[in-house]
Amino acid sequence: MRSAAPLLLLLLAPVALADPAASDLAEFMRRQATLKPDDFQARIDLATWAKRRELWSQAAEVCHEALALQPDSRTAYALLAECDQNLTLPEDKAVEEKLLAEFKERHKHDFKIRNTRRFLIIYDTPDAFAVERGATLERAYENFIFNLHFKSLRPQFLKTRLVVVLFKNREDYLAYAKAADAADLSWSSGYYSQRTNRTAFYDDATSPDKTKLADNLEKARAELKKLNDDIRKADLAGQKGLVNALTAERNKLADAIAQATARMSNHAALNNNATTMHEAIHQLAFNMAIQKRLVDYPLWLTEGLASAFEYRDQNNRAGPYLINPGRMAIVKDALKKNELIPLEKLLTHNFAIDQNLDEKALHLIYAQGWALTHYLFRFHRDSLESYLQAHLDDRIMRAMTPERRREMFTKSVGDLDKLQARFLDYLKDAPTRSP
Repeated sequence: MRSAAPLLLLLLAPVALADPAASDLAEFMRRQATLKPDDFQARIDLATWAKRRELWSQAAEVCHEALALQPDSRTAYALLAECDQNLTLPEDKAVEEKLLAEFKERHKHDFKIRNTRRFLIIYDTPDAFAVERGATLERAYENFIFNLHFKSLRPQFLKTRLVVVLFKNREDYLAYAKAADAADLSWSSGYYSQRTNRTAFYDDATSPDKTKLADNLEKARAELKKLNDDIRKADLAGQKGLVNALTAERNKLADAIAQATARMSNHAALNNNATTMHEAIHQLAFNMAIQKRLVDYPLWLTEGLASAFEYRDQNNRAGPYLINPGRMAIVKDALKKNELIPLEKLLTHNFAIDQNLDEKALHLIYAQGWALTHYLFRFHRDSLESYLQAHLDDRIMRAMTPERRREMFTKSVGDLDKLQARFLDYLKDAPTRSP
């Protein structure tokens, strides 16, 4: 009888340790340790094994390793996409606490944190507003993944949440933009910063009227003119470092002016949802390897891509294949009046520094940027992929000449005259909205 208790403990011990999840994880680690550095197929097999056991994080890890070995593998990417749909990014309490401390220090009141699957939202708005913005951000992500999936160029899935800032009051938003990015964004209700890698918005309910926005735009244009003068002086003095720094600041301001001007005439883009979608697409594109931060992209491409996601149809669809009614109305009007910008100029001219543009012209640049993006997605998708990849391969902080812009486009897409003719024919026959 004295041996009964030890015997009972021996019998129960295996039962107490039989945790299937822990056992699977241990087996995954054992198999991962045996992988050879260049064995692609073994990683696919291990990812498939881990997926069947719902070890999504571990499956994603070896999928990334497989894609590093074979970047064009559709099998590895499909597995990674499945992991992404089932994986919630880990919360980072240290980052959250740092953000809460930063914004309390900046604005002298408390903020809150809300995590969605892919975004970390810091906000002082009502909870309901943050919930709505979070849903729109996640919808932007889903639409982005669904649409921007080319043969070889594909979004690289996020490994950490993207930071989004929501302000209840416009004045706090403006103070933040000035402190964080040295930017006067009094004409804009939202923006994405390549420097901080954050998007920031305020509730449009607190926005001023259009007259005040127009006044602020004039001030911004005066600042843009001063920056251009400073760049010319620095260039003449041979101060290349200063030229690069001022050029980056100038381009950021010019892009923001163009964005704000376009939104003033486009009702859909003044809506909180459209603004959120537009800026979220910028943030996703620059964080998921469709675009690269600090590369000198043409204005039509960056804004055309973001504008392609502003509109949602009655079936809740969004993306470049759909017609954006607000943008198409501007294009149709210009087409009727023979005022469309020639394709050569749209592609090669640096509109970001053009001091002779009025608001109507800026509206048209945005609208034609959307229209060309839409057209290339529908009829020249492979060429658009090549064009995007060429920019990803380009160096950062290098100003692009008109000749270089033309060369990059024609190398990817082909003869401009032929494309111009086909593009115009499409615009003439296209409906004002998707069926």
